[in-house]
Amino acid sequence: MNGLAADSAWLEPVPWLPALAPLWPLALLAALALPPLRTTVLGLARWAALPALLIAIAAPAAALPLPGLLLGGSLQLDAAGRWLLAAVGLLWLAAGWLAEDWLRTPTRATAFLLAMVGALWLTLAGDLPSVLAASVLAAYPLYCLLGGTRGGRVLLVSVVIADLLVLEALLLLAKGGAGLELAALQTALAEAKGHGIVLTLLLLGFGAKAGLMGLHYWLAPATQEAPAPQLAQMVAFTLAAGLLPLLRLLPLADAHWPSAAALLAWLTLAGCLWAAAAGLLQATPRALTAYTLSALTTLWLGLMALGLDQPAAGAASVPVEGVVLPTVFALSGVGVGALLLAGGATQRHGRLVGWLLALLSALLAALAVLGALLVTTADGDAVHHPLIGALVCTGLLLGASVGAAAGRACAPGSGRESSVSAMLVAAGLVMLVLGLLSLSAAPPAAGGWPLDRLVAPGAALLGGFAAGPITRRLLARLPRIPPGDVLVIIGYLSARLVGAWRRLGAVIGGWRNGLITAGAQVYQRLDRLSTPENAERRLRRWSTATLLLLLTGVVLALLVRSG
Repeated sequence: MNGLAADSAWLEPVPWLPALAPLWPLALLAALALPPLRTTVLGLARWAALPALLIAIAAPAAALPLPGLLLGGSLQLDAAGRWLLAAVGLLWLAAGWLAEDWLRTPTRATAFLLAMVGALWLTLAGDLPSVLAASVLAAYPLYCLLGGTRGGRVLLVSVVIADLLVLEALLLLAKGGAGLELAALQTALAEAKGHGIVLTLLLLGFGAKAGLMGLHYWLAPATQEAPAPQLAQMVAFTLAAGLLPLLRLLPLADAHWPSAAALLAWLTLAGCLWAAAAGLLQATPRALTAYTLSALTTLWLGLMALGLDQPAAGAASVPVEGVVLPTVFALSGVGVGALLLAGGATQRHGRLVGWLLALLSALLAALAVLGALLVTTADGDAVHHPLIGALVCTGLLLGASVGAAAGRACAPGSGRESSVSAMLVAAGLVMLVLGLLSLSAAPPAAGGWPLDRLVAPGAALLGGFAAGPITRRLLARLPRIPPGDVLVIIGYLSARLVGAWRRLGAVIGGWRNGLITAGAQVYQRLDRLSTPENAERRLRRWSTATLLLLLTGVVLALLVRSG
């Protein structure tokens, strides 16, 4: 939107409401620079995400063009962004609640508010440059909040590489005259001839930020090393920077790519198997829950692959890409965030309460999966067979995470984790009820919900869920796998490569020194031969008769040649 329409939109009261979500923590950040207001701002910083949550609940859908920002940026509050804004706001409120004692210095509050601005901006960004800018704004302060740990460093490098891949995809789409708005890029991707390359770049770019299996190398180490106040923030980052932009760019309603859908389904199975094998051999509950989050992210990719194989789903009364998938993304994110913090209830209230809280946390994610399967199969298509195996693996990890979270002993002073986890569970249950109400208000046109189609996937998920704690105990004697298994391999290979490079440099350096020495010796010899004194000394060694004989031979040779 440009010209008078763009200018008049600023005068409307409603389009301004979404902008308040990231502007409020930004205003607190500006007020933090004023010494008289510093104490007040430090007290308000942990509640800075509350306006975003209220906007997600009560604000109407709106779009705000920003013609002078990033080549014509925009903010939008649509059905997809509303659910993710609510989830991100809840997770940041949980982080602020846990960080009450931690947010006492302006330096920490600055990083906290900057990361919050980026995360909230991501849920509202309507164009790809804004998504990239908000991702950087969310990732760099998050690295500071993580304290410069190994997982934080790898996250930072991953974000830089991922943005380069996404930018390359943008350039390929721009060749066809696509604009920078996410909706325009989605349409251009559906009509692009080389959509395979663009799809691969987008999956690699946003998959790295979402912790997709194969690109998850930062998530488990960062989760393992992070303090409790930063756990919810990392889950929010995977939702806002990874899953939501990918969902808004994939043409789930306009493209019919059966080959790509089948390939993604098998990749989903491979990723979930990998997550189960590595996650069940983790030594700590946090790392196990991080692999559970990676498995859920990979499973969502498989469900999006169903949309690429079912173009008619976009015409259904319940838009999968606009309502269902954002809802389940939000529910799973809130559930995993609560699961990461559920262990505090065991220390404070006993093992029974810890088990109950962890079970409810994991059930939020499980119910989200079942709800997504219910709607994606509403048009009569069954779930792909590879996704059944992926559901079993995801259920195993969810069940094992429940047992690990409920049985772990928390560090001293972490009793507040249980209250935050209970708050997230309660909010997740409210979101679940609201999601069910929205689905019941728009039933499929072909009749009732196909509950019979949920028998196989539901049995796979719940069966794996029940077997998860038992499987983890059976594997307790096996060697443990370090968090970020790929990162360990990459680190080992990098160390070997650096060592080989240094040895090669030493060999080449020896060769170079030998050549320099040999060249110096030759130069010295030639220098001795080329001086006039040396030439005269050598000529004096020859007798006069010998010189005359040589001269005569030369003359005869010239005469013979001329004759």
